[in-house]
Amino acid sequence: MLPVIFRPAADADAATAKAWYAGYSPDAADRFVDALADVVSLISEYPQASQLVVGETRRAVLRRFPYAVYYRITPEAVVVLAVHGRQDPAHWKTRE
Repeated sequence: MLPVIFRPAADADAATAKAWYAGYSPDAADRFVDALADVVSLISEYPQASQLVVGETRRAVLRRFPYAVYYRITPEAVVVLAVHGRQDPAHWKTRE
């Protein structure tokens, strides 16, 4: 298992999505957090299992939510670049 490190922008993405779901329903926000935790656990254990989407960046899709975790694998860790929905992908593609 590799440690998973969220870049500050990815943390902000996740917090924004959680806040949006919390405005809809506290239960929905909890389910979003659980789905995100499940994906983070999966990419920690099987980092190469997700699809390559741009260069060395991979995408792991959350279950039941229109979001994905975009990440890169380094020898020391999995680095999460973005937690992004169906918005314009150009937004996260500029993140290094």
